[in-house]
Amino acid sequence: MPTESKGRPAPRYPRRGLTDLFKVGEMRRGDIQNAAHIERRQATKIAAHLLESGYVASDSPKGPLRLNINKDIARALFPEFFE
Repeated sequence: MPTESKGRPAPRYPRRGLTDLFKVGEMRRGDIQNAAHIERRQATKIAAHLLESGYVASDSPKGPLRLNINKDIARALFPEFFE
């Protein structure tokens, strides 16, 4: 579920774009727009929020996004491993 970042409300995540990212592990930023069938501006806001939140990472400002499975995300996805 999206959370607020730096005092701004979190953008609504299109399920299709995030599902695709989860399946492939990495995708070009423009592919989020295409997969979710949303406007470029909204896709840019979503990518920025995911980066700020730590859910995804990228090696460069315009590089592809990849899942960033840190300890907190892993705990949410696989709670039985952390009991």
